[in-house]
Amino acid sequence: MFELHGYGPLGIAAAGAQTATVRDGAAAFYNPAQLAARKRTSVAVSLYGIVPNLHIDRAANARPEADGGRESQLPDANLGTSVSASFALGERWGRPLAIGVGLFVPLLHFTRLDAVDPATPQFAIHEQLPTRLAVVFGAGYEPFDGVRVGLGAQVLAALDGRAAFVLDTEGRRVVRRTVDTSLNTATAPVASLAWAPTDLVEFGLTWRGAIQIDYSLPIDILFQDAGTVTIEIDGTALYTPASLTGGVGFHEGPWTVSADLQWMRWSRTPPLSAHFAATVELPELDPGEEPGASALRFVTVDPQPGWRDTLVPRLAASWRSDGPGTPSLTAGYAYKPSPIPEQVGYSTYLDSNTHQLGLGGDLGLGDHRFRLSTGLNILADRSTRKDPERDAAGVGDVQSGGTIWTVVLGYSKLY
Repeated sequence: MFELHGYGPLGIAAAGAQTATVRDGAAAFYNPAQLAARKRTSVAVSLYGIVPNLHIDRAANARPEADGGRESQLPDANLGTSVSASFALGERWGRPLAIGVGLFVPLLHFTRLDAVDPATPQFAIHEQLPTRLAVVFGAGYEPFDGVRVGLGAQVLAALDGRAAFVLDTEGRRVVRRTVDTSLNTATAPVASLAWAPTDLVEFGLTWRGAIQIDYSLPIDILFQDAGTVTIEIDGTALYTPASLTGGVGFHEGPWTVSADLQWMRWSRTPPLSAHFAATVELPELDPGEEPGASALRFVTVDPQPGWRDTLVPRLAASWRSDGPGTPSLTAGYAYKPSPIPEQVGYSTYLDSNTHQLGLGGDLGLGDHRFRLSTGLNILADRSTRKDPERDAAGVGDVQSGGTIWTVVLGYSKLY
């Protein structure tokens, strides 16, 4: 969610251009060093609505599901809520110290781990990232005037488990069933710097490590007096690449202009489909064979995505009044090149070059602020032409594109 659309109403309005200028609890994600820039504690709550309006148009000769083809899959609408807080701890070792925390909870689809077959026409990046429970932590410290350093971590949650069944083949009944599940987490580090040489300009630099959920779902089935079936399902989901973001912010009167440039290491993307392996050993069906000779082994071949690294520029401008009510307005833009090469073969990932627009405003009443922001991701129309000799699933040529709207209502309070 944070990477695709932004974190909090201000982050979404600014199209994510927050590395140098962020000041609230969202700094735990954008730049933990900037937590030390605010000298008061703040708490914010936000409600998100995500409405995709994407399309996948197939050629008339595309092979149907009943004939071994693939039906298209589109992202669902979703709701979510986030809570963020930054705590100014005063001076430690004679210098300002602060910590921050943020939490995003999807409300309609709670950390869904889809592993769609690569041949299925789909928006792989936009399919899962808004549907995950995510937590960010950060700490910022100012060892010298205007120089700040920060450390943090991003945490994802996922379910892992194992299942085993014992079946009575003669009585055709389940004798024993065991399911063991556990809630696991994945963690990625965040490190950042901030420098404000004057009151008019400041710089930021944030590195975020790659994060992903590695899942495993083994299933053992024992047929009494017949044999066994062992199924192994594993893979990677909710992948976000490592990134390095540099930002600069300029302040002049009521205006703030910020710009970011983000490098994203999509070239390290692992296979996004589930790896499946099954071993069927039923010697009772062929008693003349040696033990193990009758076993059948089925294993999927997992193609590498072959994605490429991208550079994402972001630009935002904010205006804030010093008058009664202290209203403010923010607008932002980002251009996100697609990391996905032409899909001429088996896979059909359709995420295209994206224009991200943001607009938002807020109203301050004393220490209280009420915010409303909207974001629009415009996925450029993409024409995918398959090589018939490599299109084993008969997907055929595809036209795709569309928009994703995000609306955010937020409230924050200073203490």
